[in-house]
Amino acid sequence: MKKINLTRQEKAIEDSLLKGEYINVNKSNFAAIAESIAARKKTLF
Repeated sequence: MKKINLTRQEKAIEDSLLKGEYINVNKSNFAAIAESIAARKKTLF
């Protein structure tokens, strides 16, 4: 199997996934989170 080199950011995400730092959310919660992030980005710029 070919080894894939990850960037520092990708490696940090992988490590967080392995530690269980992320949780599953349903579609409606995901949509609400995405909207909140988009709204915050609009107010910052």
